[in-house]
Amino acid sequence: MEAQNEEEAKEYLQNLKISLDFVVDEIKSDNNFGREVQLFQLLRLVSPETNAIHPNRYRQTLVQIGAHICPEPAIVPQLVSELFYKIQSISNPVKRAIYFHHELIRIHPFADGNGRVTRIAKNWMFMYDLYPPIFIMDAAQKKEYITTLANSFRGLMKNPNEWNDYTSLFFEQEIDRLLINASFLYESIKQIGNSRENSKINQQ
Repeated sequence: MEAQNEEEAKEYLQNLKISLDFVVDEIKSDNNFGREVQLFQLLRLVSPETNAIHPNRYRQTLVQIGAHICPEPAIVPQLVSELFYKIQSISNPVKRAIYFHHELIRIHPFADGNGRVTRIAKNWMFMYDLYPPIFIMDAAQKKEYITTLANSFRGLMKNPNEWNDYTSLFFEQEIDRLLINASFLYESIKQIGNSRENSKINQQ
């Protein structure tokens, strides 16, 4: 949905597959997501064109998302480091992943590719703790996702230390997506199990 034409869509999907393969290999090696260097690893894989322009660097320009003015470039490294420190104290893996997603998008550390990198990082955390990955499924869901984040950021600009209704709504929407995907996964596993059982019965 971020691609502007068929060629960009193919490249986007190819990079997405490469990124997910990398994440799966890291999980198999018992590596969870939780270090800044992993952000740059994901950026190089999912948005190589951005990394080529600004290799291994956070953004150097001011960025605005709708009405939300992202933090000044000079403080981005500090904010990202603080975010990684904060998530260490969140024991619940679902809350940790969604909180990281919300806050990294709010910081917007890269010149481009922030959404892709953040969603892959979130799914890395989910999958490491045996939850299914979640994705934006269609244009309507993408609009809802963007609107909720924008409203949450707007509220936090007015009251930085107080989460608003839209911040809570973002968590609820993400959890709903997780529950739907967990249900799909359960049904798929159940079908495989039933098929194996039927095969055993037929062989007897």
